[in-house]
Amino acid sequence: MFTGIIKGIGEISDLRRLGGSMEIAVRWAGFRDADLSSGDSVSIDGACLSAERVEGDVVW
Repeated sequence: MFTGIIKGIGEISDLRRLGGSMEIAVRWAGFRDADLSSGDSVSIDGACLSAERVEGDVVW
């Protein structure tokens, strides 16, 4: 569950079309130090989305 605490601002680093949906990659240096795992919630432009995978400073 997203708690409403915003810790930083990232940028969209990649978009991929997957059939009828999209996969978004967000880059933020703070992801490297965050205790973030697949399935955790991330706020993207105010919408609560689930992280599918974490790759260094990028979350998909």
